[in-house]
Amino acid sequence: MKKIAISLAALAVVASAAFAGPKEDANQGPTGVGEGALDCSGAASITCGGSASGPLGPGGTVAAYGCTTLSYDGAEEGVVEFCVGGAGTVSVDVTYAHGSYNDLDLFVLGSCDPGDCIDASLGTSGSENVTAALGAGTYYAVVDGWNGLADGSGYDLSVSCSTPCTNPVIESTWGAVKSIYAK
Repeated sequence: MKKIAISLAALAVVASAAFAGPKEDANQGPTGVGEGALDCSGAASITCGGSASGPLGPGGTVAAYGCTTLSYDGAEEGVVEFCVGGAGTVSVDVTYAHGSYNDLDLFVLGSCDPGDCIDASLGTSGSENVTAALGAGTYYAVVDGWNGLADGSGYDLSVSCSTPCTNPVIESTWGAVKSIYAK
């Protein structure tokens, strides 16, 4: 009788492990895209017409995004959460704040997930722009340094759209508190 109980217990452990879903690799983010999870917990929150400045570094070290095949190994990110109050065209602009090496890239994400990339600007100058048709909601602008751009490098980011958000509502997501705005 004991042999059967042990065998059934072992089978239950094997079965639960087989159906537990995908495991997160230590070198990948939650979607399997990227080298580390994007950290949105310290993101500045702005709405249409707003701007934010920051250093690269606090957003993590994502190596890849869902809308490009380029690799960002060794580069640091800066993350800005922005809110759009109604459907329309949204423009996100970023410029390098100082220094001579200025190749930043800009990604607009539908969530704090590098695989949820809506659009990107991957130029080689000190400024980047993404213009996209977005619905009402919360989005993330990620400024990523190309080719290991130094941690702490500064950037200025602005968001333009026709309908700013009002009536903030607090919601928990990705293990951190973030702001979500209603129309």
